[in-house]
Amino acid sequence: MSPKITFWRIFPKLVSLLIISFFLSGCANAGSWGTKPENSILGAGLQGYNHTQYSITAFSINEGYGSIGGTVCCVMIPEKWRPNLIAHIQWEKLDKSKISPAPDFDQVEAYNRWEKELDRYTTYHEAWVPIPQYDKEVCGVDVHFLPCDEVKITTSCYSYGDPEYPINEPHNLKEPAVCPQK
Repeated sequence: MSPKITFWRIFPKLVSLLIISFFLSGCANAGSWGTKPENSILGAGLQGYNHTQYSITAFSINEGYGSIGGTVCCVMIPEKWRPNLIAHIQWEKLDKSKISPAPDFDQVEAYNRWEKELDRYTTYHEAWVPIPQYDKEVCGVDVHFLPCDEVKITTSCYSYGDPEYPINEPHNLKEPAVCPQK
């Protein structure tokens, strides 16, 4: 018998075996469907609130990017709160009072100078902020930017301005002449 004939006789059996193995491998974790790992993570909507006289031009929490004035999806947090749960927050702050009005895009040189001006008056900050205890549900993560580069977080299901909401500082707070030492 020639080697070609032997290969073609075995080939269909080999392919069938590979296909069956492929389908059975998908069943390997079927018993774990529906069970949650002990430290399961959930996605929560993320929203920022600016209480300062500056513009918060960008921010992130645990590397998930947020937005001032709107909810974005998502920041990942543990399904169950645990003690010492901390968020790493990074943000950019711009003092708009020091920049000139933006020129038209077609004024290339003026626009490039203006962009450099933006960079000059943008400062970069970061903080590690404790995440307050939450029980059964997280309705979202709200990040509040306050004067003196203070940041607070809440996972409250109430809305900003509601008497039950835990952070009710007003917007557009002026920076004090001297910030408290941290």
